[in-house]
Formats: sequence, structure tokens, C-alpha cells
Amino acid sequence: MSMDVVHTLLRSLEGLDLLEEDFDSDASSSSDEPFSSPEEMWNPNDLIPPCEDMALEGEDLASARHRRNRLLLEMVLDLEKPVLNNPMVDFLLEDGVCEELLSFVVRLNPSLTFSMLDPTRFLRARDLTDLEAVKRSFRCMELLTTPSKPVTRLVNDRCDVLLCELFRSFSPDSDCNFHHFKRILAFFLRRHTQ
Repeated sequence: MSMDVVHTLLRSLEGLDLLEEDFDSDASSSSDEPFSSPEEMWNPNDLIPPCEDMALEGEDLASARHRRNRLLLEMVLDLEKPVLNNPMVDFLLEDGVCEELLSFVVRLNPSLTFSMLDPTRFLRARDLTDLEAVKRSFRCMELLTTPSKPVTRLVNDRCDVLLCELFRSFSPDSDCNFHHFKRILAFFLRRHTQ
């Protein structure tokens, strides 16, 4: 996907009225500084046992890993103000974890089925009644758009994966909040424009 297409899409979303200041401030948090709250001291290996120990009877290792990763991400996104640190970035760099993180923003709804030939499939109202899902989407957006060294590391290592997953928001069965989409996309474009 060319950057011209991405910039054109971003311009088309400018009617969402997000403030430019949201993207221009530098965060004071850094992975080299001591943590100021227990929420910032997140380490996945301290919270939940390895997926081998979590596997249910008859469950394969991949399913147990997916379930463990989802549970860890839910725990992080349920914090009031989650912050990325280096152990969390290491966790997010594992296979499939970035995609799982962005699924909280994209919010695919498997109960919806649309014909790909239906021209009105994108004109439906998005479901914003699930308050917990909306909060997790917002916190995921905040997590990915707060400038810090760990965020820069994650974006530099996985920008392509993050953007591909983010664009699933245009899927007809997505309940994505486009305010969150725009803010993440704008942040990525400002920080990673190679």
C-alpha cells in the first residue's frame, strides 16, 4: 500500500475532529526511568503461567497460547492507564500478539454476515453499546499512540503488521470506532513514514 493512499484516507477522515495536539506532545515516560505506578510495571511472565501450564485437556498448544495472549491483553487493557514497557513490547513482538492487540480496536463481529456485493454494507451504524469493548478499544488506542521509546520500538518493528490489521476496520463486520482508527493511523504516519 502506498503512502499516498494512506494520506488520502487520512484526509478523508479529517471530519472526525481529533485535535492535532494529541499527536505532537512527547510523553515523559521512558523505559529507562523508574516506574511511577504499579500499572506501569506490567510483565506478562509475572501475571499468568506459561501457555503449556494453561492448556485445557485435549487443547493444542496453539489454542492455549491464543487464549493466554488474549487474557493477558485483556488484563492490560482493563487497567485505567496502561503504558508500554520493554517486557510488554517483547510480548507484543511474539507471533500473532500484535494482531490480537489490534483486534480490540477493529472489533470484528462474527454474528454479522454481509454479501460482498451489497453496496450499503459500510453504511450501517457501528455497535458502540458494549461499553467494555469501547473502553478497551480506547485504551488500546492510548497505548499505541502515547510517544515513548517502547512504542517507537514496537511501531518500528511491526508497523506493517499493525497497519494491515488496523485496516481490517473497513471490513463489513467490524464495529471499529473510527475516531480510534484515525488517531492510531495519524500517529503511525507521523512517527513511521518510511
